[in-house]
Amino acid sequence: MRKEDTASPRLEVPAAPDLPRPARERPPLPPPEPLAAVAAVAAPVDATPADTKELTSTEYRVVVELRDRVSTRLTVEDRNYAPGPRRELTRKLIRDEYDQWLLHEANRGRPAPEVTTEDRIFAAVLAELDGLGRLAPLMARDDVEDIHFEGCEPTMLRMASGQLVPGPAIASSDEELEQLLRSIGSRSDDGQTSREFSSASPILNVRLQGVTELGARLQAAMDVLPRPAGVIRVHRFSDPSLEDLHEMNMVDSPVRAFLHAAILAGASPLVSGAPGVGKTTLLRALGNAIPWNNVVITVEDERELGLHLPRWDPERRQLVRRHAVCRPFESRLPNAEGRGGFDMGDALHLALRASPTWVLVGEVRGAYVTYLLEAATSGISSVMCTIHSPSADGVFDKVLINALKAHPAPSPELVLRSLAALNLVVHVHRDRDYARYVSGIYELGPIGDSGRPDLKPIFAPRAEDGRAQATGPGMLSESLAERLIAVGFDLNWLHPGASDWHTGPHRRERAS
Repeated sequence: MRKEDTASPRLEVPAAPDLPRPARERPPLPPPEPLAAVAAVAAPVDATPADTKELTSTEYRVVVELRDRVSTRLTVEDRNYAPGPRRELTRKLIRDEYDQWLLHEANRGRPAPEVTTEDRIFAAVLAELDGLGRLAPLMARDDVEDIHFEGCEPTMLRMASGQLVPGPAIASSDEELEQLLRSIGSRSDDGQTSREFSSASPILNVRLQGVTELGARLQAAMDVLPRPAGVIRVHRFSDPSLEDLHEMNMVDSPVRAFLHAAILAGASPLVSGAPGVGKTTLLRALGNAIPWNNVVITVEDERELGLHLPRWDPERRQLVRRHAVCRPFESRLPNAEGRGGFDMGDALHLALRASPTWVLVGEVRGAYVTYLLEAATSGISSVMCTIHSPSADGVFDKVLINALKAHPAPSPELVLRSLAALNLVVHVHRDRDYARYVSGIYELGPIGDSGRPDLKPIFAPRAEDGRAQATGPGMLSESLAERLIAVGFDLNWLHPGASDWHTGPHRRERAS
């Protein structure tokens, strides 16, 4: 555990040499290779149906038989097991019952199934017991990010390449799909309120555990659509750093160095962009850049940032905390009696009373933007968040529209003055080839002649491909420049010639 300097309130920041140097101060490097975690999906994906061989009707009867036997034993044997050991017990019982079934089949003179069939049966039994059914093998694939489903039709899979390809159906009928979704909603074992899914409650929104470190998010609807339908988003890239994003070509060296220094300096960035461009991934990376000696509060409708989870330290060879204190608030629906509800407004109110040094809001929605602006102008913390906006200057309209949903609604003038406290807008874009990248970084200045904060481009989209390129050190305000220099940032990064975006064959950024 690192020791804190209790004699000084200053945050720990790396010395200047820890920041990358401008390209002209070091020899040119070859284009970076993809991360090992994403190398497997860097090549183009053939848009053909996924290899998802289904069980035969005979094999599925075996699955049901084994499921029932194991379920009966679990009710007796798992009472004293925590979730982790309970899963190991489940696997052991499946193996025991499967071996008994094999012995029974051998005594009847029937051959044992092939190894691949055995693996599918084993996985299907586990999926049935987990309540995921035929969703489980799709969610276990590391090249699938989104699973779109509608009734008993074939699924559509959003691959890590960004392409949509057809996949297998997850139910034999619409009624079976509704039953599967009801089962998933009723099995909420992660601290959420159990979710009803019926004509009276036709919307289901629940987190699924165990797929990846951050799990997955399921959203579904019935009755309000012609057929039951929904989507599952699997959070694959759960622990990115700015260096990772650089290797993935989502940022170049100047953008990486600037964002790193901005976090060390306590600047408050707002990450904007359309849905699915990588805003949450960038926010995770910015959160991981916060120095250890901080009190970090995260506020989300759906817990996706994961900054509270320990990370593996290869030098110590152990799991360590990312920050001295991290409190991950998540909103919660009320129960059937209307009690126990906890929204983002409640969480932000508590966050401001916890004396944080950083408050991260996963996504600014609705009237809760007023709490965010209160945090930004409180003087006790730095703030960062994401917001849906097609452009950087569209952020103003989006924030105003959300603020007007509050009761009573603040004046537009007050909202725009408060917004300037966020310092920076970092805009993320996805092009037609599914590449995701930072296209611009803008400093929010004082209210201009238009009645809105000035939006000064520190990095602007370059003409040839829309990727962010520095506009020159002179675009920084004096106050922000002083803060960046104080943490070791070299203003030479802000010369347009420092840009080093990879321009070779397209590489896919695994971002969500």
